[in-house]
Amino acid sequence: STLNGAHGYLEIQDESGMRLGHAVMDYRFHAGGRDGQLNLFPYVEVIGLMEFMPMDVFIQAGESIQIIMTQTGQDYVPSSSSVGGYSIDWTESTLTLPIVKRTCDDLFKVPMQEYADSTEGIRTC
Repeated sequence: STLNGAHGYLEIQDESGMRLGHAVMDYRFHAGGRDGQLNLFPYVEVIGLMEFMPMDVFIQAGESIQIIMTQTGQDYVPSSSSVGGYSIDWTESTLTLPIVKRTCDDLFKVPMQEYADSTEGIRTC
């Protein structure tokens, strides 16, 4: 909690540590809109709803993902609001992932690469 806000940066990685995507939130805008809240006061609960934009990634059935939350990320210029601290109640968090089956015909293929034939929902390209 801080008077000048707080900043959250979520990064999703696959089980090998490869970065799949990220989400960023300035908690002064936790309620939405363009004006935000001027101050966030210490020990006052704020519920921030963060959403990842769609990512073109493939995760095999049974693979793990890791979500890492920090105040700012390596590819993001920190704002003045990233100096405030916060805590997270993970028991109240919800992660929803759609299951989408695609064949190689649905994916972009670079012309100079040879690809094996695919079976329904299994990526071989």
